[in-house]
Amino acid sequence: MVETLVTPLANRHSFWRQTVCRAGKPTICPYVKFLMAMKMICYGVSGNAFVDYFQMGETMMRRCVSFLTKGIVSCRPLANKYLRRLTKSDARNIVSMHEQVHKIPGMMSSLDVTKAHWKRCPTAWKGQFQGREKYASIGLEAIIDNNLWGGFGMLHTVSQAH
Repeated sequence: MVETLVTPLANRHSFWRQTVCRAGKPTICPYVKFLMAMKMICYGVSGNAFVDYFQMGETMMRRCVSFLTKGIVSCRPLANKYLRRLTKSDARNIVSMHEQVHKIPGMMSSLDVTKAHWKRCPTAWKGQFQGREKYASIGLEAIIDNNLWGGFGMLHTVSQAH
């Protein structure tokens, strides 16, 4: 699974290739960079949560996330596979797969929601997007299947989330 993502990224950018630095030491393995970025994205935490495990500086952690997200968007084969719209046929296949795996008929995928502070929310919209915290925020929803395919993002107001 990881190779199918890292290989096209490595073909497009040297950041995803294993090289040797000026001191003659190997650079960070591309798979480690990929896993670091995925952990930060999936768990929604700062790289500091994984410093001991990955032995990587915070700047490099941020670069991993940046290069991964930009790489998937700019790499046409990956974007066509992971960022395309779901078809009716895809939906039927995913529901069927989830029914076999989880024994729950009609299950589309796993759902995750996170709330994000919207720093640059237009003043005219602040009342609509303001919650109990007295600042504008939006909810980001994502669904994904077992193969990490079909992640979809949606925005909603705080009032719609409750």
